[in-house]
Amino acid sequence: WIEKLVVDPRSELRGPVVLDDSQAFCEARWQMIGELRLPWRPVVNVKGRTRYTLDTSKGGRIVRYDENWELKASEALMQLVTPTTKASV
Repeated sequence: WIEKLVVDPRSELRGPVVLDDSQAFCEARWQMIGELRLPWRPVVNVKGRTRYTLDTSKGGRIVRYDENWELKASEALMQLVTPTTKASV
Protein backbone atom coordinates (compact mmCIF):
# COMPACT_ATOMS: atom_id res chain seq x y z
CA TRP A 1 0.00 0.00 0.00
CA ILE A 2 2.91 2.37 0.60
CA GLU A 3 3.61 2.52 -3.16
CA LYS A 4 0.26 4.31 -3.58
CA LEU A 5 1.58 7.17 -1.41
CA VAL A 6 5.34 7.18 -2.05
CA VAL A 7 7.43 6.95 -5.22
CA ASP A 8 10.41 4.60 -4.76
CA PRO A 9 10.14 4.21 -0.95
CA ARG A 10 13.37 3.14 0.72
CA SER A 11 14.14 2.15 4.26
CA GLU A 12 17.74 1.43 5.20
CA LEU A 13 19.30 0.02 8.33
CA ARG A 14 22.10 2.38 9.40
CA GLY A 15 24.77 0.42 11.22
CA PRO A 16 24.60 -2.64 13.44
CA VAL A 17 21.59 -3.56 15.55
CA VAL A 18 22.49 -3.29 19.22
CA LEU A 19 21.23 -6.00 21.55
CA ASP A 20 21.74 -5.44 25.27
CA ASP A 21 20.80 -8.57 27.21
CA SER A 22 21.54 -6.99 30.59
CA GLN A 23 18.94 -4.25 30.07
CA ALA A 24 16.68 -6.32 27.78
CA PHE A 25 16.47 -4.06 24.75
CA CYS A 26 17.33 -4.04 21.07
CA GLU A 27 18.09 -0.83 19.19
CA ALA A 28 18.26 -0.10 15.46
CA ARG A 29 19.22 3.06 13.56
CA TRP A 30 17.51 3.60 10.20
CA GLN A 31 16.74 6.03 7.38
CA MET A 32 13.46 6.39 5.41
CA ILE A 33 13.49 8.13 2.03
CA GLY A 34 10.81 8.66 -0.59
CA GLU A 35 9.02 11.11 -2.83
CA LEU A 36 5.36 11.60 -1.92
CA ARG A 37 2.71 11.34 -4.63
CA LEU A 38 1.50 14.91 -4.17
CA PRO A 39 1.38 17.55 -6.94
CA TRP A 40 4.52 19.31 -5.64
CA ARG A 41 6.38 15.97 -5.12
CA PRO A 42 7.96 16.58 -1.70
CA VAL A 43 10.85 14.33 -0.72
CA VAL A 44 10.82 12.86 2.78
CA ASN A 45 14.23 11.93 4.20
CA VAL A 46 14.19 10.96 7.87
CA LYS A 47 16.87 9.29 10.00
CA GLY A 48 16.03 7.85 13.36
CA ARG A 49 16.39 5.22 16.05
CA THR A 50 13.99 2.58 17.27
CA ARG A 51 14.42 0.88 20.63
CA TYR A 52 12.50 -2.29 21.37
CA THR A 53 12.20 -3.23 25.05
CA LEU A 54 12.02 -6.98 25.60
CA ASP A 55 10.36 -8.96 28.38
CA THR A 56 12.60 -11.91 29.20
CA SER A 57 9.84 -13.51 31.30
CA LYS A 58 7.74 -13.71 28.11
CA GLY A 59 10.35 -15.32 25.92
CA GLY A 60 11.91 -12.05 24.80
CA ARG A 61 8.69 -10.57 23.39
CA ILE A 62 8.64 -6.87 22.54
CA VAL A 63 6.69 -5.03 25.24
CA ARG A 64 7.60 -1.45 24.35
CA TYR A 65 8.56 0.40 21.21
CA ASP A 66 10.21 3.86 21.25
CA GLU A 67 11.06 5.77 18.09
CA ASN A 68 13.09 8.97 17.84
CA TRP A 69 13.78 11.00 14.71
CA GLU A 70 17.02 12.94 14.20
CA LEU A 71 15.15 16.03 13.06
CA LYS A 72 12.66 18.36 14.67
CA ALA A 73 8.94 18.08 13.90
CA SER A 74 9.12 21.49 12.18
CA GLU A 75 11.89 20.19 9.88
CA ALA A 76 9.80 17.14 8.97
CA LEU A 77 6.85 19.43 8.23
CA MET A 78 9.05 21.57 5.98
CA GLN A 79 9.95 18.47 3.97
CA LEU A 80 6.22 17.90 3.35
CA VAL A 81 5.59 21.40 2.03
CA THR A 82 8.81 21.87 0.03
CA PRO A 83 8.55 21.08 -3.70
CA THR A 84 11.10 18.71 -5.21
CA THR A 85 13.98 20.20 -7.15
CA LYS A 86 16.30 18.25 -9.42
CA ALA A 87 19.07 18.59 -6.78
CA SER A 88 16.96 17.07 -3.96
CA VAL A 89 16.07 13.84 -5.79
